[in-house]
Amino acid sequence: MVAPVDDPGGRALLRAILDAQIDDPRAWTLRADGAFERLCGEGPDSQHVLMESDGGLDLARR
Repeated sequence: MVAPVDDPGGRALLRAILDAQIDDPRAWTLRADGAFERLCGEGPDSQHVLMESDGGLDLARR
């Protein structure tokens, strides 16, 4: 499902969430052969980044 996000605050929050998910150094990636491979990068995972960000706890309580 796709829906427009007209509210600037909502758009900024969505952008922050998507950026954290895309930049997650411990995410999984789909290889050309159809198998998933876990990335083993350094740094916090996306959930940690979101929880530590401003308003992260408010977002988690929704």
